[in-house]
Amino acid sequence: MTNTSTVNLKTFWLLLFFGTLPFLLIAKTVEKEVLPTFNCQMVDLIINCSDNANLAIDNWLAASNQSLKASLSSEFTVTDDFNGIPPVAVCQVADGGLQVTFTATNPSGETQVCSANITIIDDEVFIAECPLTDLVIYSSDDIESEITAWLNSQAGLVQTVAENSEGCDRTGEITVVNNYNRNPPVAVCQVADGGLLVTFTATDECGNSATCVATIFIIDNEVVLEQCPTTDLILNASDNIEIAINSWLDWTTDLMQATATNPEGNDGLGEITVTNDYDGSLSNVTCDDVTNGAVVTFTATDECGNTAQCQGEIVIVASSPPLLDCIGLTGITVDCNTDISPSNLGIPYAIMVDGPGSPVDYTLTYEDDNSNLSNCTGTIIRTWTATTVRCGKTSTCAHEITIIPAIEEATPCQDLQIETIDNQLIISNIQAVHPI
Repeated sequence: MTNTSTVNLKTFWLLLFFGTLPFLLIAKTVEKEVLPTFNCQMVDLIINCSDNANLAIDNWLAASNQSLKASLSSEFTVTDDFNGIPPVAVCQVADGGLQVTFTATNPSGETQVCSANITIIDDEVFIAECPLTDLVIYSSDDIESEITAWLNSQAGLVQTVAENSEGCDRTGEITVVNNYNRNPPVAVCQVADGGLLVTFTATDECGNSATCVATIFIIDNEVVLEQCPTTDLILNASDNIEIAINSWLDWTTDLMQATATNPEGNDGLGEITVTNDYDGSLSNVTCDDVTNGAVVTFTATDECGNTAQCQGEIVIVASSPPLLDCIGLTGITVDCNTDISPSNLGIPYAIMVDGPGSPVDYTLTYEDDNSNLSNCTGTIIRTWTATTVRCGKTSTCAHEITIIPAIEEATPCQDLQIETIDNQLIISNIQAVHPI
């Protein structure tokens, strides 16, 4: 197409009247300029959200204007009605765009128009920088509530940054989901040991998406014992103390380990060790009837060094000493020269108060009260004491020993003959021994 205007020649006939008669007939031809048909095969502008829309539109407008002007003479001007505001992004071209009208105007003010569309395709969810922060909580916290609150807050942050002026998505156009499966991560000793990665996905109305990630860390900060499993060890002083205590220590250790191995404390099988502070000494154990025991502390420790403690008490119940019976020693009378040691006179009879099968180690001693003895004549009060070896419990009984003067050697007497006369006993000429 040329850049010159075409000319239409039109003839006008002018008939003049003079009175009622035609006077003169004039024919005149007038030249009139006709607007040329210009190139209106405009190319629509289709760009993406990820493009620089303003720059792309400016370049497209300049190129379109230049193309139109090239099809016209230089005296024509070309304008457009774009108001500087890019159209709203759509998911596809069929959803529509912004129509821009181009107008060619000649010096006479006559115009011709042509139009094309600007379409911006929403091809992304734009997040300049992920706003997420990791969640660090402790095994003693309310884990489910903490994680739920964190998920909600992080989703809100992602939605806010995705609905921004830098992208094509506005308020209400973004939904955020995450891939947390409601199974908390395994508790660890420190953050460096790792946690659970959670992905937050922001999706717009066109199906575009962007992701941000953050991590949930659960720090193991406790050993959980819902209830101490320890029980006191109550022993009789006559028991085999050492064997009984060792068995109790082993049994309580196993109970502590089993009780401390639980999901509440995030401690699994094999992660708990149990120790105790029993040093083998029972020096602080008393044997009175109230019984003060030896307190033993059991400590359960997990792999992170967290601990929980329970206590048990070793109580030794004092065995009753044997009941001493001195009845068999009553009525003892000896002379001054008689051996009065227990090996000669005997010892009390011991009755086991705790019953058969409960042997008690005890010592048996005696003490003589000679205050009523004078010149090898009088009485001795012998008091016997049975004392239990472990707890010093005692029982006593006492008996009297009568001492008489020593019997001297007998003197010979005249032999007597014994006869019976008329049922009467007659002693004569018999040798006997009698005290002097």
